[in-house]
Amino acid sequence: MSRTRLAACLTLLTVLTLLGFPGTAPAQVGKVARHQALHVGAGPGTWTIARVPGPAAFLAAEVTAMGVDAAQLAAYVEVDGRVLWLTGLGAGPARLAGQVNSGVGVTYHPELSGSSRASFGLAEAIVFERELRIYVRVEAGVAERVFGAALTAGAW
Repeated sequence: MSRTRLAACLTLLTVLTLLGFPGTAPAQVGKVARHQALHVGAGPGTWTIARVPGPAAFLAAEVTAMGVDAAQLAAYVEVDGRVLWLTGLGAGPARLAGQVNSGVGVTYHPELSGSSRASFGLAEAIVFERELRIYVRVEAGVAERVFGAALTAGAW
């Protein structure tokens, strides 16, 4: 899924949720928020994309890394201290493409400055009590840019 398409989907989900269309989010949702971060020259270590205190609900997220041809890195989605998803973002063999049933899609584009993108989300929101944390861990090398966004719903 392209970054533009994912952003459009997240925007549409936000609008539908705010307008109260059935089936777009749990009935308890009071406020939808977007959390985002950009890190330039991300070397070895942990780089936080979003850290959201609970209680709230996780709706979707996207993490993109550029210049990953010589870097080893992975994106993590952690809910209440437990890693829910972990996916590699480095260059290499063909990755998952587009939307898949598990709710995770990963694409790698060598022609686009060696960019790699992961999108996370399920058909239903995941409620968390303590904290949602989305981050990238760089094991080796340096990624030119690491950025992303998460969409959450609060007021539980």
